[in-house]
Amino acid sequence: MTLNPTLDEAPLRRFHLVLSSLAAMGTFIDGYDLSVISFQALVISNVFHFSLKSNPLLYGLLLTSALIGMAIGGVSFGWLADRLGRKTMFLVDLLFFIVFTTLSGLAQNVYQVIVFRTLMGVGIGADYPISSTIISEFAPARRRGALLMYGIMFYWLGTLLAGVVNFATLGLGEDLAWRVSFIVGAVIAVPVVAARGLMPESLRWLVKNNKMDRANRIAESL
Repeated sequence: MTLNPTLDEAPLRRFHLVLSSLAAMGTFIDGYDLSVISFQALVISNVFHFSLKSNPLLYGLLLTSALIGMAIGGVSFGWLADRLGRKTMFLVDLLFFIVFTTLSGLAQNVYQVIVFRTLMGVGIGADYPISSTIISEFAPARRRGALLMYGIMFYWLGTLLAGVVNFATLGLGEDLAWRVSFIVGAVIAVPVVAARGLMPESLRWLVKNNKMDRANRIAESL
């Protein structure tokens, strides 16, 4: 069975837009998180009694820990998606984000924040290649580039929300404000994971792994 021509020549459907939006939410969360920490790092340093001047290494790790995790996730999770399936990792990467973002918001010292944010970053970094792959494997050839580019604007929407949340938490007191800002990101991701769970596995991955019956059932439902 060769699905490539069928998928490549298919008309753009609502399914493609929904799938692309769910993938783009990973970019949204990335924009939100990286923007939130740029403001809340100062608050966290005040709460845990250090500063850029007194401990520049610690301050730098606080700001960049998620980026370090993203580099690890982007490199390491791709091969897992090849082995375990696109959909499985499409869910796992956001679950990583939810768990470790929540733990970051509950951290009792800055070292815990750095460790949890590094692990959280693994999930975000993994989402980029996995989301791009699953869109590419479903999208019609003529619309593939547009659907992949669609997600870019979600980054800036996430950045905008981060500004709103940071402003809204100003009156909560320093020790609560940064925790709420982090956990808001986890709350946003919960319905996205639930919706991703309703999406089918990649047909190309199923065919590649000789799961023809399942591929046929999904193809018929689409």
